[in-house]
Amino acid sequence: MTEKNIPCAYILKDGVRVFLTSQEIRFRKGIWNFNEAVISLVDKEKSLIDFFKAVARQLINTQEVNVDIIAESQAIKQPALNQYIEVLDGLKQQQFLYLANKNEATRIVSALLGGNLSGFEEYVSGARPVIFISDNDYAKNAALLMAKEIKLPLDILDEHAVRELSKVDLTTRTEAIEYREALAKFEKVISSYCCVVACVSEPNLTMLRNLNRVLVKAEKPLILGMLDGPFSTVLSTHATQSGCFECYEQRMLARLEDTMVYHKYIRDRNQSGIDSSFGGVNGPWFSPPLHVLTGSVISEAFLYSTLSMLRLAGRVISTYLPLLEIQAQDILRVPYCPACGSISTAEMDEMYTSSKQIISDMLANVELQEGDS
Repeated sequence: MTEKNIPCAYILKDGVRVFLTSQEIRFRKGIWNFNEAVISLVDKEKSLIDFFKAVARQLINTQEVNVDIIAESQAIKQPALNQYIEVLDGLKQQQFLYLANKNEATRIVSALLGGNLSGFEEYVSGARPVIFISDNDYAKNAALLMAKEIKLPLDILDEHAVRELSKVDLTTRTEAIEYREALAKFEKVISSYCCVVACVSEPNLTMLRNLNRVLVKAEKPLILGMLDGPFSTVLSTHATQSGCFECYEQRMLARLEDTMVYHKYIRDRNQSGIDSSFGGVNGPWFSPPLHVLTGSVISEAFLYSTLSMLRLAGRVISTYLPLLEIQAQDILRVPYCPACGSISTAEMDEMYTSSKQIISDMLANVELQEGDS
C-alpha cells in the first residue's frame, strides 16, 4: 500500500488518449493543437518498462489503474514504486490523469485552479450552501443549472426580500432602533450561507450598499457580477480581509461611470428604446454577457464553498464589452469608507466617564428619609 495506506488508483481524464509502443508511452489530449506527455522506455530497466506498460494497457482499456495491485503482482519494492508514482502524479498535475478516489468536488476545484491542486486536496470539503441574488431571470436560471451540475447547494433570494433590501435604510443610521432591527433581520437571512453571490444587469446601488452593510456586519464575502453600461465587472470582497463594495464604489466605480463611452452607451440605449422593446433587464439581449458573468461568480462561489478561498478576494476585473478590453485592479480599503472604514467602525469612549462615576458614587450614599407630617 502507498503512503497513509490509501489505495493509489488513477483514471484517464476525458479526451486523453494513450499510445503504447515498444520504445515509449505517449499521452495526448486535444486534436489539432494537442498537448503530449511522453514516457520513454529506451534503455530503462525491465521493472520500470513492465510497470508502465501494465499501466498503459489498463488505461487503454479504460480501466482504473491500481498501482498497488500492479506493484504486488510484479514484486516491485516500495522505493522504486514511490518513484513510479511521482511520474504518475506529474501526469495528474498536467491533467492527463486524475485520482480515482478523489471526490467530485475536489476534481471541480482542481479544474478551476488549472489542474494543479498540489497541497490543497486535504482542505477541500463538501460544498456549503450559498445564496444568489439577481434582477434577471436568465441569470437565475443559469445559476440554478450550473449549481445543479456541480452539486453546489444554492438558494435564490426571493423578490420580496430583494425589494425590502432596496427600501430599507442601512446607510444613514438616522433611526437607530429601525437600523439595528433591519440589520439583525437581514443578517439572520444570510446566517446559514457561507457567502452571498449576486449577478445584476441593472445595478441598484441602494440595494447593493444595504447588502454590503449586512455583509460587513456578518463578516461574510460578497461575490458580485454586474453589467454597468458597456462594462461587465466581477469582484469579490471580504470585510475582514479586503475593501468592501463601498470602497470599490468610491475608488473605481465613480471613475468608471465618468467616462465618455459610458455616457454615450446609456444615451444611445435610451434613444434606441431597447429596454421597452426587448423586455428590459429580462430581454434576450442581456443573456450572453450575463451567462459569462454568472459562470464567473458561480465558479468563485464554488471555490469558497469547498475550499474557503477566493481567487478574486479584494480584486475587480472589468471588461469593456465592445472590444473585450480587460482591466484588473485591487480593491483597497478606504479609511473614510462609511461601511468598513476605521472611522465608521470605531467605538468612541464616553467623554464624561469620570464625572458620571463621581455622581453615581455620590447618589449611592444618599438616603431618602420621610419628612415630618
